[in-house]
Amino acid sequence: MRGRWQLWKETMRARIMLALFWMGVSLMVTVYVARLFAGNSGLDLLRLQLSSAATFSVSLSPWIVALFVVWAALIYWLVWPKSQAWEAKEVSVKVGNLADIKLTPNQEVAGIAHRAWAELVSRKAGMAFDEENDVINEVYDSWYKLFVEIRGLVKAIPVEKLRASEDAQKLCDYLLSVLNNILRPHLTKHQARFRSWYENELKKSAGQSPQDIQKGYPQYAELVQDLKGVNADFLDFERALRIIARGKE
Repeated sequence: MRGRWQLWKETMRARIMLALFWMGVSLMVTVYVARLFAGNSGLDLLRLQLSSAATFSVSLSPWIVALFVVWAALIYWLVWPKSQAWEAKEVSVKVGNLADIKLTPNQEVAGIAHRAWAELVSRKAGMAFDEENDVINEVYDSWYKLFVEIRGLVKAIPVEKLRASEDAQKLCDYLLSVLNNILRPHLTKHQARFRSWYENELKKSAGQSPQDIQKGYPQYAELVQDLKGVNADFLDFERALRIIARGKE
């Protein structure tokens, strides 16, 4: 839901609605302030006059001129497409054993990559696994949440944006490929077995720390080796997303 909201806020319709809202607010503020200074009887923001000589004149008060300036600024900052000044650069990224991809991301594609990067870098998947301090159960919880967030981010991308941008299609396919070909295999192989064993051992533990309990898992060495491999791929993934979002390391 959050990913859908973020994407909607960047659409032209959302920017126009936001600009109209603030234009209305600025109009009310202008009228209120003008009345404070001029009073109701003296408030004259706009005057249209047709004389007997058939000449037409328009008089604008300083208040209305100031309002137009504010409106122009609002339209520029909220509506004017900033992508006109966007310099798209071709980037090449690779994650693990997946095929590398080349993108020339526009601002919207870079924004998608940035949101995915923010989700990744703030979770366990974006950090090196520490055998002495990290708890595997917590790592799996973090991975699951990351899976859900990135999948939701991809689902929230409007289909018209996908059809309009080949790079957006490439990025979406790559995001799902990382989830399905790097993260999912490890979870399928290890997660259910480890969680079941860990829950039973946790009940029998006599004040042992979770870090010490998990080291007793029969396939601990294999699990940790595989986990670290996935973790290394996700560190590559984090760098790839950062390059797409920023155009550089």
